[in-house]
Amino acid sequence: MSCKAHRVVNRSELSGVVPSRFAEALNSLDLAFPLDVLVFSQSVLTSGSLKRALPSKTVPGENNLLILGTDLTVEARMAATEARAEFVMTKNLFGWSDANYEGIRTQIGARAKKPDVRARENEREGSSKPRP
Repeated sequence: MSCKAHRVVNRSELSGVVPSRFAEALNSLDLAFPLDVLVFSQSVLTSGSLKRALPSKTVPGENNLLILGTDLTVEARMAATEARAEFVMTKNLFGWSDANYEGIRTQIGARAKKPDVRARENEREGSSKPRP
């Protein structure tokens, strides 16, 4: 998980820390300052990653929190709402849940090309045998 946390006190400072892909969406938001901003780089943000990154000492109603990510799972959106945070996504591709996103990542990882260790074992066995 890659997350950058920023504390900003006005809109001009916010534009300096926010990636350009979020700029247009932020113009339409009515934000209260000072503001804690969490910028996530992963393509889909799960609720576990979000909960680990949330500030531990937030007081509801006193802290303003903005979460920026490419896409958030359904559970991550609920966690953001529970934390009374505003969140902005640049994509909303599949309506991922934490479970189906982790499942597809596991399937992709299982298909990754791995070296064939059997060939090495056969070579070792063949080299230890005396040649006729």
